[in-house]
Amino acid sequence: MGAALHLAALLPASVGVCCLAAAPGARARAAEVIASIVMVAAMTDVALGGGVVPAVLWAIALVICSLALAVGARLARRERGAAACGTWIHTAVGGLVSAPLILVMGTATTTTTGHHHGLGAAGLLIPALGYITWSVLLALRRGSRLRLRLLHATMGLSTAMMAAAMLV
Repeated sequence: MGAALHLAALLPASVGVCCLAAAPGARARAAEVIASIVMVAAMTDVALGGGVVPAVLWAIALVICSLALAVGARLARRERGAAACGTWIHTAVGGLVSAPLILVMGTATTTTTGHHHGLGAAGLLIPALGYITWSVLLALRRGSRLRLRLLHATMGLSTAMMAAAMLV
């Protein structure tokens, strides 16, 4: 069931990439689109059983893309104001939340139960739940911008499905 959920999470993630690429100002969002494609590629590799690229390398790639987006957002904000950040920060945080989920999903020996040393893999659900909530709030606040509302909704949904796959 977990593998099916993870595989199903590819659909909303792919829709989100398409929404991002089709949104106005897509040329300025090239870094976001690339980071999102890396995320979908990582999810695809892990969902299909892995093997092409080790999960740890996908996690590192997601963190690097997220950091690059955060730096880009900071520079854009400095040059063009707060509105210039757009969806960059949401995409960057999505990569940071997805990296450990990819890592956990890419390892067959992971348990989701905690033990006396900490929360275990289930502790990854805390940032995932925060990201999912943030995504829902952004999707509801975007007014008439359907593509951006759909982008946030699909990113939150794919994260929710990956997190649910950990529990099954």
